[in-house]
Amino acid sequence: MGRPSQIHDEDIDTEPPAEMSGFPQSHGLHAHSSLACVMGQIISNVFRTRGREDDEVKKSIMELHNWRDNLPPHLRLIEGEWRTLPKDVLLLNLIYNQVNIVIGLILIDRCFSLPSECLCWNT
Repeated sequence: MGRPSQIHDEDIDTEPPAEMSGFPQSHGLHAHSSLACVMGQIISNVFRTRGREDDEVKKSIMELHNWRDNLPPHLRLIEGEWRTLPKDVLLLNLIYNQVNIVIGLILIDRCFSLPSECLCWNT
């Protein structure tokens, strides 16, 4: 995260891998690639310094939450059972949480950079 995407999602015309018998399931690969797409949207919409629209920021955050909500159960982080989960599931959830933290830091910084008359606690 942090650098603008050099290849935009709309420029990619390759289909994601299909399920094939005799091969491991591709749910994890699909989850990683869709999270990378969401991260690209966040970088484009949230980290932009000029012309950033609140609606685009909200849409990016909603995409991240939708990604989490649509994650297959076997790829979700289960509280109290994280020590028994495969490393790829832990990595996937670690990246998701890192994106959430970075978005939170950006939004907190944005709140404190507003003029003091806009802050609700000064009323």
